Amino acid sequence: MMKKLTALLLLCVCLVLPLAPVFAAESSVPEVREVLEDGDFIVTVIEDGAAGIQNEDTLSTFGRLLELLKRLIRLFTGTKTVEKTKYVNYYDKNGALLWTVQMEAVFSYSKNKATCDKARITSVFYDSDWQLISSSTSKDGNTATGRFTVRQTKLGVPLKTVERTVTLTCDTNGTVF
Repeated sequence: MMKKLTALLLLCVCLVLPLAPVFAAESSVPEVREVLEDGDFIVTVIEDGAAGIQNEDTLSTFGRLLELLKRLIRLFTGTKTVEKTKYVNYYDKNGALLWTVQMEAVFSYSKNKATCDKARITSVFYDSDWQLISSSTSKDGNTATGRFTVRQTKLGVPLKTVERTVTLTCDTNGTVF
């Protein structure tokens, strides 16, 4: 009887734990606005969430089991996770949004340590003259770094190139900046 009760309790934990929300400290980083020489401007902002990364790893049964195992380990070790996205939004001088490049990152943190677990860059273009030329991400301890190059061309002639390096860093309190 005790074995059945223990098995039932473990099954309940396994079914409910993936549904439980993970709470983390809010970021207090405001948006940063950079005005370029020609009047165009770039607005960079950090927001909660990195849903694209989470969904990527949980599509398969193996991925779901792996995520469940990670959550159980975090539960017993006191480790929490926080997901953030840094958006780099490019506007023309008239205020029209031309493109967005975003770096999503997932961090694990506890009172002793913070680590970047995943990072990726995605992009959306609202003006067909712009395109992503290159992008890369790297992780080093508690920091995710993304590098990207976006280029504007007309009739195959390059007009403007924008290169940026963005970072997200998590501290042991779960604050991402």
